[in-house]
Amino acid sequence: MARTSHLLFAACLVLPGLWSVARAAEPFGFRGNGQGRFPDATPVTQWGPSTNVLWKTPLPKWSNASPALCGDRLFVCAEPTTLLCVNLADGKILWQNSNDYADVLSDPAQQAQARQDLQKQAEIQTRLTAKEKEADAADAESKTKPDDAGLQKRGADLRHDVEAIRKELSLVRYALPRVHAENGYSSATPVTDGAKVWAVFGTGAVACYDKEGGLLWRRIVEKPIHLPGSYGVQGTSASPVLAGDVLVVSYGNLYGLDAATGKELWMLQTPWSFATPVLAKIGGQYVLYTPGGTAVTVRDGKAVATGLGFAVEQDAAGPLLQDGVLYWFDEKQLAYKLPPIPAGQPEKLWENDRVTDPALKHIPHRYYATVLLHDGLLYNVTNESKVLTVLDAATGKLVYENTELGKRLGGLVYASPTLAGKYVVLMASTGNALVLEPGRQYKEIALNALEPLRSTPVFAGSRMYVRTLKALYCIGQ
Repeated sequence: MARTSHLLFAACLVLPGLWSVARAAEPFGFRGNGQGRFPDATPVTQWGPSTNVLWKTPLPKWSNASPALCGDRLFVCAEPTTLLCVNLADGKILWQNSNDYADVLSDPAQQAQARQDLQKQAEIQTRLTAKEKEADAADAESKTKPDDAGLQKRGADLRHDVEAIRKELSLVRYALPRVHAENGYSSATPVTDGAKVWAVFGTGAVACYDKEGGLLWRRIVEKPIHLPGSYGVQGTSASPVLAGDVLVVSYGNLYGLDAATGKELWMLQTPWSFATPVLAKIGGQYVLYTPGGTAVTVRDGKAVATGLGFAVEQDAAGPLLQDGVLYWFDEKQLAYKLPPIPAGQPEKLWENDRVTDPALKHIPHRYYATVLLHDGLLYNVTNESKVLTVLDAATGKLVYENTELGKRLGGLVYASPTLAGKYVVLMASTGNALVLEPGRQYKEIALNALEPLRSTPVFAGSRMYVRTLKALYCIGQ
């Protein structure tokens, strides 16, 4: 199956006028092949809402997932569980499929229960939102009058009511707890092999379709991850990874699914993370490296090495694998050489701890973006304060740091740095984007503005495809 799908994928990617060079025969998912590199692209360096826009397709709801390219079409997501297929030539939506619980469940009684639960959830959520507003107002007032016992009691009573409603909501079997406002349920980027597409949602749903939108299989791997906090659940953003005939899904745990049927092949308990693991092929075997630093052989789901990376709570950026070296770029920066055998221990090349983020004193380094490697240099941008750090990939030594990007980008940085032809593109949640000339000194080529977004762009030929919170844009000439 893997060989056939790879051949289909290679053929699928040759499209005159859109693709300058056929891409390698490999799946296309998060950051393309995971590296965020599109060296053959010839993009424009200036764009905006009315500048170099070839087409713009409004989408039904927002999403943080990046587009996944496949020949003459691409795949995108929309909240909470919709997968869409868009025609590259004109941006027309070819098909869209929902993957809610009522869609995924096969038993008619469970489907009916799921639909009822969604209605019940809406009613409870309305009451919860109103009560939370009351409680927040009471808390704010009580801070100005700390000696007012009646006011303090009212605030405590309201908080008790809030918790009671939250408990009521948690008992609704197929209700989804309120998700983090900036993460949602559709942050994972789909992956395609050219013939099929796989999508993962924060509901725990995993779905597989053919290119024409025909359903091949759907299933629930596990229910949403509950964490402390008023929003109840963080959701997930780790994208699926296709390793030959195995689809690896990183949710609360790590799952290996049969890519053709969705059958669970193995499950491994690993620390949960927002970030996407990376895939290596060693001695003819696939080995997965997780954000938390665990090496897993994909054929059997066995942890063969641990303690390689690290995690800052659950906010760790994902690792990068390129040219036989693994890089972690977050609270610390680490580099490991891949071992010669699948179960081997990677060799540490260097480690440092030099990047600080003044916006968060309790978390000195906070990256949501995954690092980019180009011409021996590592590029990444901190989330809150927008500090661009460039390291020497061979030594880990600082090449330069730019602490002024916040004035240019504004907003948080969720999108990963991307190589587009001969340029490095950095994007912020405001929609502002910097085009840089790579090298050992900061050289800005252009500053562009679009509209708010939290996804990473992808490039093909002279075109850039970027998913904003409202629409899918095709930028080019």
